[in-house]
Amino acid sequence: MSRLKELRTPVFWAEGHPGELNREAWGIEVSGLCANPKTFTWQELTALPKSIADARLTSVTRF
Repeated sequence: MSRLKELRTPVFWAEGHPGELNREAWGIEVSGLCANPKTFTWQELTALPKSIADARLTSVTRF
């Protein structure tokens, strides 16, 4: 998201802004058709290696 901020890309929330993020209680679960399901804490997620993708961010809604 930092690159989007540099580009001054607006962020729109479909259901309104989610409010403040409690990083101590936050988690994201990666599951389903994956070999090693895992829940990441905020600290684990931000410690993962980062990469840059030269890509266009596109959102399509209301099919």
